[in-house]
Amino acid sequence: MKKNITVLLFTMLLVSCHQFKPLEYRKLTDFKFVMFKLNKIEFKTNLIMHNPNKIGIDLIDSDMDIYINDRLLGKTKQIESIRINRLSDFTLPLDVDVAKGSINLSFLKGMWESMQKGKVKVTIKGKCKFNKMAIPFNFPVDYSENVDLKVPDLF
Repeated sequence: MKKNITVLLFTMLLVSCHQFKPLEYRKLTDFKFVMFKLNKIEFKTNLIMHNPNKIGIDLIDSDMDIYINDRLLGKTKQIESIRINRLSDFTLPLDVDVAKGSINLSFLKGMWESMQKGKVKVTIKGKCKFNKMAIPFNFPVDYSENVDLKVPDLF
């Protein structure tokens, strides 16, 4: 019993002393509107990130705001945890339901004009909560990218 506790404490000490490098953003992929109506918008995308650390971690929670063309569109919340291997890329799937109050005629007009040009600016801000050996830590998310989005891709 004492040996197990000693090993656990030693492991926790190593993990807590490890200088954790921030995760690196790679790109947004598969940006797709699922529903685009006057009173409701739903879309999905994947945020590709990289873990530059020599330890694997678990992403246990994320709470992020999604902006399109610098306008708050909605929130996304993570439902299940994701295992992130050491020194590897991983995908964070994002499902966003846009609040009814966020949509008005000027917003829709701006979205339509942006889609006609083929690009929209997508910004993701918030935080992710990670866990390693029962030690939780937070990581801020602040990422922006111009995403190709053409009108036929809506349907």
